[in-house]
Amino acid sequence: MLAEIPHGTPVVRLVNRGHPGPLLLYGDGEVRTLAAAEPALPLGTGELGTWPDRAQEEEFPGGAMLLFHTDGLSEARDRRGVFFDPARRLSGRVFPGPDALLAAVLDDVLRHTGGGGATDDMALLAVRRP
Repeated sequence: MLAEIPHGTPVVRLVNRGHPGPLLLYGDGEVRTLAAAEPALPLGTGELGTWPDRAQEEEFPGGAMLLFHTDGLSEARDRRGVFFDPARRLSGRVFPGPDALLAAVLDDVLRHTGGGGATDDMALLAVRRP
């Protein structure tokens, strides 16, 4: 995932090379997944296509946060095999900043998995637009 957050413009530009779309968390608790309209080929497979990567522009208003994550987050399972759904789990919740958001996500994953955590690697990055 490549993201450009231009200074002074309430947008984010994304090129998705095979990761789950980031979550956009608004200041009122609304959550939206920024799914790729035209996903690019995963890294290392560029020779399979001849088209250029296209950046997708999405709104990123002041006070909102973006949560970038790998599939290790959405593939964390509970004891019955049910996948963790980060958008559903975060919907309606408001966080004072990226640190609180990341802490809440990690706590939720641990609860969801019964304390076992994710079985796949999981990378998280949260950023907030002032």
